[in-house]
Amino acid sequence: MYGKSTFHKIPNKGCRQQMFQSVDYYRSVRDRLPVWKLEDIRLTELYSWDRENTYKMFSSSDALMYAIVHNHQAYAKYLLDTYPEEALTQTNNDHNCLTVSSHVMLSVRYDRREILNVILEVAQRLPRLRPNWILSEGFNLENGRSPLHLACELLQVETITMLLRNGASVETEDRNGATPVDVILEHLRSTEDNVVTKRRCLDSLVMFMTTARFKMQKCLRDDCTGWLRVLGQKTFNFLVGDTPKTLVLISMHRILLQIPTENFLSRLNALPIPSQLKPFSSFRGW
Repeated sequence: MYGKSTFHKIPNKGCRQQMFQSVDYYRSVRDRLPVWKLEDIRLTELYSWDRENTYKMFSSSDALMYAIVHNHQAYAKYLLDTYPEEALTQTNNDHNCLTVSSHVMLSVRYDRREILNVILEVAQRLPRLRPNWILSEGFNLENGRSPLHLACELLQVETITMLLRNGASVETEDRNGATPVDVILEHLRSTEDNVVTKRRCLDSLVMFMTTARFKMQKCLRDDCTGWLRVLGQKTFNFLVGDTPKTLVLISMHRILLQIPTENFLSRLNALPIPSQLKPFSSFRGW
């Protein structure tokens, strides 16, 4: 029973009390109580509810969801270290699917880069989790978008680089046939705000592209003058398929693949190279 979800059917009497206890557990995670105290509460006292009026102890998967939402990094790390597979792959009884996809997407949505980094670390150590599938395929939570699509939508440069380093595919399409590159190009076309950030996101994607293949490619060709001004000559030429990637982007791609996933962001920032060569700086015009 310890660390596992246990289900019981109960009468309506007492339901209200159990529901209040569930809220109390949520608030305890929100208030970032010590890990030992949260685990003591989770495993001995409090329950959550499903649609059939049954109650169960909060699983480590449920607890990880709360830790992500409230950025309780110590609790998330404890859960991932102690219950790695259960925390990431336990079946969600309401939807009958693996919740690992929810954890990754939730980490991106709330910009929990540190927690996401630990999740990706654990996923890489457990072959059964198939990290590439988690990041690129079979993702139908939000209009077929992958976590990389969402990170591009939210213009999260560091998260984009982290996902790409861990196997996310630049060529993954959502239900409308749009790739992550299309998401960034739509951003660039729709408004001139945050152009530098958008370019950084695009340059990180280009770094991991082998061939230029995306939905808006024809749009770039039809408006060469406008897109050349936005993208620069070298990036534009690569995206329309006229030239290969620049040597700088090829070199940075190879460097990124050599950085261990553990503490990826801090290791990347510590690279003994000029800051303008790192993915979080703009490659404009290269």
